[in-house]
Amino acid sequence: MHLWYGDDSVNEGLLAYIIVGLKEQNLSSFVTDFQKLKTNYELQNNAILHCRKLFNGSQREKSPEFKHLDLEAVKKLSAEIVNLCVDYKMPRPIFSCAERRYFPNKLLKKQRTIKDKNFQKDEKQGLHLLKNYCLLSLYDSLNKDETKFQFHADKLSEKDKCCKNALPVGGTRKRADMPNFILPTTISGKDEDGGIFRISQINYEDAPFKEMYEIADLFVYTVTKAICTQQYNGKDFFLSLYVHINPIRVLTDFDKRQ
Repeated sequence: MHLWYGDDSVNEGLLAYIIVGLKEQNLSSFVTDFQKLKTNYELQNNAILHCRKLFNGSQREKSPEFKHLDLEAVKKLSAEIVNLCVDYKMPRPIFSCAERRYFPNKLLKKQRTIKDKNFQKDEKQGLHLLKNYCLLSLYDSLNKDETKFQFHADKLSEKDKCCKNALPVGGTRKRADMPNFILPTTISGKDEDGGIFRISQINYEDAPFKEMYEIADLFVYTVTKAICTQQYNGKDFFLSLYVHINPIRVLTDFDKRQ
């Protein structure tokens, strides 16, 4: 069974969500090797890698755990993490994105501008919807050899209400209108080949191998930096990482870029 972990990003004019997975039996050794990489860069095991800090010079200098790293060291560490994921034959991550300029009117059918005070709330709803696109794509890829998975969603506020949506299971449609989760906590059924599958979503606090959230954070940050339309110094680095990550991109009506 694969365990999948998800994270979101709002960056460079994009809303994005990505899910990354690894075989359950490989997670322990993967995390051990991941921690060894961090140790090589004089990082403590409890130092949580967050790209918004790592790639921002002023934020990095303010962080006791990262202030000894310069940008070149951050890039090298990021590339080694991606290579580690490739070595472990991590399945292709799945991501979906929406352009912010299309989001308020196109997604919610309401006449709002990005300056609207309610946009932040709606933005979170949009991220929930993008997560659902990723999960539906994963659902579509189920087969006899891979008929169940667990998905661990990043922690969300109890006050956040997700968009209503549905996932077809065994000819029926399950409504998903509960806080925090786009999909019901557990779904089971049969795929087209008759294999039994099970989908579970687990709260952040209960998720094993939380280091996988750091991988999801790096991947979603890399994706948004690579596919954004803006040109900036250092973009080639993220484009090169993007090629190695090789994600599956779930196209939506709110993503107009090629």
